[in-house]
Amino acid sequence: MIEFQNVSKLYGDKEALSNLNLQIENGEIMGLIGHNGAGKSTTIKSLVSIISPSSGRILVDGQELLENRLAIKRKIGYVADSPDLFLRLTANEFWELIASSYDLTSSDLETSLARLLGY
Repeated sequence: MIEFQNVSKLYGDKEALSNLNLQIENGEIMGLIGHNGAGKSTTIKSLVSIISPSSGRILVDGQELLENRLAIKRKIGYVADSPDLFLRLTANEFWELIASSYDLTSSDLETSLARLLGY
């Protein structure tokens, strides 16, 4: 289950989210609809730890997101609407970023890449 409890996000003095309360049960499919600036992207970016809420709590399967980021990142997939970050990375930097999301060491990464690439 994903749960937002009184989540707010401020960008300077602009409030993007105001006391959002939301509960999504396991297996439930949900969409976010709204006009530009309604907080859809902020909600998703908060869930995947790209940004942190200004206040409130986000829980995934009962675990506090801010206290268990790595374990929770392993449960959630995210595809950004713009690949800007990835276009600026070298192939090596890209794989290091992915490996860091899974707490892999450089040695683990090298071993995995060698196996995948047939070296």
